[in-house]
Amino acid sequence: MKKVFLSLTLVFLWGISIKAQDKKIEYDFTVDASPSDVYKAWSTTDGIKTFFAPDGKVDLKMFGDYQIYFFPETECLF
Repeated sequence: MKKVFLSLTLVFLWGISIKAQDKKIEYDFTVDASPSDVYKAWSTTDGIKTFFAPDGKVDLKMFGDYQIYFFPETECLF
């Protein structure tokens, strides 16, 4: 049963990847900030809280955490 489930999952994901190649969304914009400020905004926990989500965790190192909590007050069910 596990082999069948895995096969169906791979076929499903492969189908998505084909469709994703045909379509893409691009959006360019200019930010009124210095490169240093933009780097801090994306690479620190306090930075992502200023524009991305109410909470998160950024551990800026190789294989470090980059977690964004969109609903930090919500209890995790799993």
